[in-house]
Amino acid sequence: MSLKKRELIRYADVALNISSSHGLLRIKSIKYIVRTAIKIINHQRVFVLHFYSRRDALKGDFSPEYTVFQTQADYITLARDDNGERKWRTGCLDTYIGYPTIDCAFYSHTDELRAVRFCNNTKDCGMEALMAKQCEIMNARLHRRILKRERNILQRMSVVPAGPRGVKGWMERDLLPHYIYYPFVNKKDPKPGYCTSCKHDVVVPIAIHNQLGKCPRCKKKIIFKSIGKSKRVYDRTTAQIIQKAGENELVVRIFKATKRYEDYKYPKFIFYEAARIFLSWDSNNNVSVTPYYYAAYKGVLTNWKKGFRPSIGGYNYQFDADLTGYLHRKNLSVALDETPFQYCQLEEYYLMDSTPLYAPDYLCKYLQYPSIEYLVKLELERIVTESVYRNSYISSDVINLSGQNPREVLGVEPEELPMLQSLNISVKELGLFLKLKELGNRTDIAFFEWLRNADRVIYLNTNDILNPLKYTTLKKLVRYVKKQFYTLYANEQYDQAKRVLGTYCDYLRFAEELKYNLESDFVLFPKRLQEAHDQASDLIREAKEKAAKLIRAKQRRTANGVIQKTYQALLEQYGFEKFGLTIIPPKSAREIVAEGHELEHCVGNYFSRIVENESIILFVRAIDDIDKPFYTLELRDNQVTQIQGKKHIAPTPEVKKFLGHWEERCLATAA
Repeated sequence: MSLKKRELIRYADVALNISSSHGLLRIKSIKYIVRTAIKIINHQRVFVLHFYSRRDALKGDFSPEYTVFQTQADYITLARDDNGERKWRTGCLDTYIGYPTIDCAFYSHTDELRAVRFCNNTKDCGMEALMAKQCEIMNARLHRRILKRERNILQRMSVVPAGPRGVKGWMERDLLPHYIYYPFVNKKDPKPGYCTSCKHDVVVPIAIHNQLGKCPRCKKKIIFKSIGKSKRVYDRTTAQIIQKAGENELVVRIFKATKRYEDYKYPKFIFYEAARIFLSWDSNNNVSVTPYYYAAYKGVLTNWKKGFRPSIGGYNYQFDADLTGYLHRKNLSVALDETPFQYCQLEEYYLMDSTPLYAPDYLCKYLQYPSIEYLVKLELERIVTESVYRNSYISSDVINLSGQNPREVLGVEPEELPMLQSLNISVKELGLFLKLKELGNRTDIAFFEWLRNADRVIYLNTNDILNPLKYTTLKKLVRYVKKQFYTLYANEQYDQAKRVLGTYCDYLRFAEELKYNLESDFVLFPKRLQEAHDQASDLIREAKEKAAKLIRAKQRRTANGVIQKTYQALLEQYGFEKFGLTIIPPKSAREIVAEGHELEHCVGNYFSRIVENESIILFVRAIDDIDKPFYTLELRDNQVTQIQGKKHIAPTPEVKKFLGHWEERCLATAA
């Protein structure tokens, strides 16, 4: 019988009747005083425990902070917070009270004896008996929750059909590598060997350890392994099987296979299912993905768990958590028939590369963007891969996956498609193609092949191609870069043509800033690019240094006027003498520069702060040698932000003592 809160709350607010001289109130180690009672509530026997705060009782508050209602099969707690609000809690007692056996004391021996008897426990301590009872009930609760969850999982798994025949043999035969083991001998004569594919003894004319070859009997591709060098070979692979699981549902089943060659004639082959991903869709083709994984630890009813398999660390590869695998194609057309995925071209996309993939991502992306079907039919495998699996890198102004035909999706004309297909162009290359086309530059296969040889396009900054086109044509640019790369710099600095492009773009930027005449081919295409680049860079740097000197000189003159104008006011406000030390303001900008040079710090660069009234610079000097720099002090908003000695040395205890008196006298007064 469940506990009804409306009935229980009538028994919650029972005040503690205790004398102010009671000994329990004087024991500081006790946090709660506990009183107990047995009540019949809603026709069942309920053990009620009231927990009173000892500190609150000393202040005159005798209301219980916690009231626990305990039966033989359940428990619940009514908690009161500092504002007097009450909340029901279902956690165990030690969730609210850290150590009940230490922090709590029963009001009387009768209260404790009542707890021991009610809990049917042999323990003498009432709190230990109560905690043991609650732990028992909590475990029973957990067991019921696990049973409910696993029954739901079993019901979910009941729609999964039997796996296709021959999957195990297909993974062992076609996905895992095969070997010919041969005895190592230093001879060129034919060698006897054993093929793990056809499981027969064979004779091979030439065998080189770890080299590819072909079995002379079964014609399978194999890897040669010398018996003396390969004692522990371990292979593993993953496969995906797609099956119908209902009227509007597919299940993608992840199978794993491992093979260990400790004895090459009798390898240990293990085959198991690691995960199931359910794909469900509604009438609007909105798809939901529900993953399950097969746990290594045994459950109550099943080992299947909901969710993705937990992985340890983002950089550690875990084979069982890897869901990418080879696609089983024999039943694929049957599984996708009469579903929204029947024209998704998944099999055709897989056959373009036949490498492991994660099918649920492809299927979900297809329902979102049916245009993927066109891209697969056009054999644009790179664009499909980037659109499905690297969508965060896809720019919406390059490719429109919501388009209704290839022209809307790619933004190209039909006559341009053959070139893009032959290149198997990527999204970034397509973006460059469209921008060059917009600027009126024609491209061909040779250009993109050269670009790929120059560097992987995914790392190439396309602006290095586009920026120079303000002054020249694409044909001239490529010819110039090739000339610079293959003649003058091929064996020196540039190991990639991409660097030539980057250097040339930097040169053009410098030339624009220096107002070079870029209409002249002599200036636009310097014979020695690196020398021209370095020369322009030096001129830019010299110009910036000259401008910076002028700015600093102007700031110094302005700061000098501010310093001279405010000297007397600062001296009256912050001037101070004690313990043989004094604080004075500078009289001129020259003194601040000299201070920085002598103490080897950067106060000479603070003129802009002085002009903007952001900082006040003061000098700490010895009275006996007042002209010699000692410490420099910076004030901001009447607060000391820096105090620097020679080479940024921290102030000595004597200086700190002096500054303490100065702050108390001058800064506190100013504040």
